[in-house]
Amino acid sequence: MSSPSRALSLASTVLNFSLSTGERALKALESWLDARLNRSLISGLYAQDDRMLRDIGVTRADVVAALLVPVSQDPSRVLADRCKSAKLAKTELAREVLNEASFIEVRAPNLVDINAGAAPPRASLNRPSLAA
Repeated sequence: MSSPSRALSLASTVLNFSLSTGERALKALESWLDARLNRSLISGLYAQDDRMLRDIGVTRADVVAALLVPVSQDPSRVLADRCKSAKLAKTELAREVLNEASFIEVRAPNLVDINAGAAPPRASLNRPSLAA
């Protein structure tokens, strides 16, 4: 390989390395900015009351756990994972309850009247007589 083509190859390699390093740095910066924005949004959730949090499907403990991750990590991933785990746990619990319910024998109430053929009992109102 001649010296100029070798120099061109080396320059191309350095340029590709620089571009890939720059792209990685840009992606890292973008991830860090996303994490900061998400942390700010999740901090706003902490200010909401428990009823509002329940309406959107999270608990205060979920919010706190998300905010406890290091600043370099995205807390929204923690929050999403906790919500997904809670939903799976509820689904599994419902499945277990249904499985248990399938073993319970449901019987119809006994409709046979033990006083069949007998006159119905008379109601006593204990009213004073008008004849007196």
